[in-house]
Amino acid sequence: MDKRSLFEITKEHLKKYPFYKATVKRKQEQNEEIDAKLQGISATNYDKERVSGTPMTDLTTSLLAEKMKNEEIIRRTSNICKDIDEALTKLPEVEQTIIRRYYLEGPLYKDKRTWVAIAFEVNFCERHCKRLRNEAVEKISNIFGE
Repeated sequence: MDKRSLFEITKEHLKKYPFYKATVKRKQEQNEEIDAKLQGISATNYDKERVSGTPMTDLTTSLLAEKMKNEEIIRRTSNICKDIDEALTKLPEVEQTIIRRYYLEGPLYKDKRTWVAIAFEVNFCERHCKRLRNEAVEKISNIFGE
């Protein structure tokens, strides 16, 4: 994969970080609901009878399949978030602040942090903040590329 593609993919992951976090939380809640439903399903003893698939076993199977699918989504999404978090720790503090404010804390919300607010917080001009953002994304994409 070329550097430009990796840079763009990294930017997309950073933009989606708040969504990833929300997805993990939602899927964990769904799995808790599935567990509660599975607890409510009682086993019937069919030792003396021949039985094929029943509505209860079909329900159990579908709930377990949904739970497994959710667990895979949680695993993949959590790994992306973990990789981003680890990569951020390797950046200088000012670059961490810029990335956190611009991507991780704002873009999916109404109160999106503006470059003016970020620049004021880190005490640099907007143009320099954007430059630092690009350098930070480049560093993160290099860490992902390793």
